[in-house]
Amino acid sequence: MKYDVRYQGFREEMEKQGGVVYSYHHEIHDDMSEDIASLITQMYYDHEDAQGVFAESFMLSVDIYRTFASLGIDIPNEIKVIGYGNAEYRRVAIHK
Repeated sequence: MKYDVRYQGFREEMEKQGGVVYSYHHEIHDDMSEDIASLITQMYYDHEDAQGVFAESFMLSVDIYRTFASLGIDIPNEIKVIGYGNAEYRRVAIHK
């Protein structure tokens, strides 16, 4: 699978610093909202010791934030959520 250069850089730097990176990849289709929430939930419970999530897009970071919030996970105190890309969505805001 071909990875994005940003992801490769992130992974390489994390490994240099002794961090562990768990990768999750998902097929894209028309109605993914339920699948994405399930995948995010499973990802969290598979790796509850994770300190952060690095999302490949801003909109995915919003999905992660919403899913974690629905699970009662305290962002950013319990886990950090980082998204990059999709500058056209920069006006979407999440309020506590």
